[in-house]
Amino acid sequence: MAKKKDIQEQQNIDKSNEVQVKNKRVENIITVFGVIIVLIVAAFGLWKLSGEDNKPSKQLVFTVGDQEVYQDEVNLCIIQNTIDLGVSAEHLDTATAEDGTLAADYYKQQILDVIMDYKVEYMVAKEQGLTLTEQEEKEVLLDVVEYMSKVDARVLNRWGVTQELIEEVYKQRYLARKLEIEMLEEVDVDEVKYCTIYLMLFPKVEMNEDGSYVTEADGETPVMLAEDVIAQRKKDAEAALEELKAGGEPAEIAKKYGVEAYSGVENNTPDSFGEPFSGYAKKLKDGECTAVLDIESCYAVMQMVDSNNEKLADEIKEYYQADMKAEALEEKRIEWYKQVNVGQEPVFEGKIWEKISLYDYVQ
Repeated sequence: MAKKKDIQEQQNIDKSNEVQVKNKRVENIITVFGVIIVLIVAAFGLWKLSGEDNKPSKQLVFTVGDQEVYQDEVNLCIIQNTIDLGVSAEHLDTATAEDGTLAADYYKQQILDVIMDYKVEYMVAKEQGLTLTEQEEKEVLLDVVEYMSKVDARVLNRWGVTQELIEEVYKQRYLARKLEIEMLEEVDVDEVKYCTIYLMLFPKVEMNEDGSYVTEADGETPVMLAEDVIAQRKKDAEAALEELKAGGEPAEIAKKYGVEAYSGVENNTPDSFGEPFSGYAKKLKDGECTAVLDIESCYAVMQMVDSNNEKLADEIKEYYQADMKAEALEEKRIEWYKQVNVGQEPVFEGKIWEKISLYDYVQ
């Protein structure tokens, strides 16, 4: 019996020790967990104090489709459109439209539009499988290095603009531009013939200093010159024609007869000079002249200077082509926005964009 009692007591002691060990483990686990929580809270506090969460690269300003635009990217675009261009606070105060809109508000909206456009085009380019070639990747890096060499590093640091950010933005812009180029290759202007003529006019009506007609009281009917003056104008026109045929300089001849204010070079397509000049523009060869033309308001002599002005044609074609491409791109962008399901306004995050002032960047 004594032996059984001893065994029972020993078992009770063992159980008691086991409970104490378990309790100790629980206490240790709770202590460790508490320490971890304290460390996490402390780390978060230090992170907050360090301003890490306030860095431009952490501040989401708005989204364009699936593209998030943070403060540092916005800062880069503002720098490129204000500091790089030498915009001053005084310039931002300038009214830019009839409604009195300030340049500061106009530029801010333009910057927003630029970011949205290249984000949308970047998304479309990715959908179409466009990528940068190895050469284009090198060009991106060269452009980044060139840009950073021209901008004060203190400015970039102040606004949280890093080389990595510039590289990423430039890559997106390159892809967007690649998309544009592929689309614009299909836009072309038909070849058009342009010619240059010299028109020497001898008015039969009284003229104002600005070259407009002097009119009767009705404000429409031109005041005709005296008959003897008109007759002299005809003789002057005939004499001028002979001098032109002899190889005289048109501008000098016009000055000689006092009609330089009403005479000069005109460029256009042969069909666009108006009659009777267009009819002659289609058939005169270089250097040839018309006879003296008797028009209601004047006598006129026309000389063909260049019946096929190729230089002018190329310049005008380039001008119109630029306009056509700009219009085509705007129309295509509307399609691209719909393609990636993006509205005309981004989805803003809080009040960050609203609080951005371009004046802060030009101080």
